[in-house]
Amino acid sequence: MDNIKYTTDGKKVVVIGDLNQTEKIVQEIFVTNNGDEIPSGERFVVKSLLDEPAKSWKEIKLEQIEKDYDTISKKWKNNIDCLNKEKNRAYKLLENEVKWLENVAKHPIEQQVKEIINTLTIFISNKPKWVFTDGWDWNIRELNKELELDDYGDVRFRLLSLYGNSEGEITWRTNRWWDGDGSESDGMQFFDDYNKAILYAQKYLDNMDEYRDNDIKKAKKFGLKLDDKKLKSKKTSDKRNIKYNISKYEKEIAKFKKELYDLENN
Repeated sequence: MDNIKYTTDGKKVVVIGDLNQTEKIVQEIFVTNNGDEIPSGERFVVKSLLDEPAKSWKEIKLEQIEKDYDTISKKWKNNIDCLNKEKNRAYKLLENEVKWLENVAKHPIEQQVKEIINTLTIFISNKPKWVFTDGWDWNIRELNKELELDDYGDVRFRLLSLYGNSEGEITWRTNRWWDGDGSESDGMQFFDDYNKAILYAQKYLDNMDEYRDNDIKKAKKFGLKLDDKKLKSKKTSDKRNIKYNISKYEKEIAKFKKELYDLENN
């Protein structure tokens, strides 16, 4: 299509002819759904035409302002989102702290203090004393006779350690790792009477969800009572594991027998 020009306001037009020396008659070009460009609509008169489409200073300035606005808007939106996340995190932390303090207030602190004093009293006394140690290999031993010595031949451990959780429960306990290592499961409880240590061990055993081989071994060693349901569950689990291992090894044996047969007959 010949005589294609552009108006100053961005319209694509076809020049129909001259109206006079300064004005031209044009018709705007539209695009169909198929993408075809066709002249359509009423003809009109213009004084200025451009060979290439161009934008006015105002249009360019407006586009730049919109672009800058979008950039700044995204930046501030991101900043606001970050601030909201920090605010929600701070509220959550504060909520947890308040909850923890409320739960702490519910626990018998006075009783814990009495237990701390009792532990120290037992430890510094010259009377015979027994210690219950937590952990996988929990045990009852007489202090100063069966506890393991360190590299210098001394029995060392932390007398007091404060343990707690997010539910507000806090406890003071002794721990066999005197240098700060270990965990809550390495705690120790002191007793001035062997039978008291046995009663504590029985409660410790009763609170277990399930038994391990070592738990049953220690229960028999100290004459502790085992729960029939937990014991039955342990035996059922052991039998299931044994049957699985038998099946597994039978398959391995059958495989080895085949390999041996192949070697002997080939």
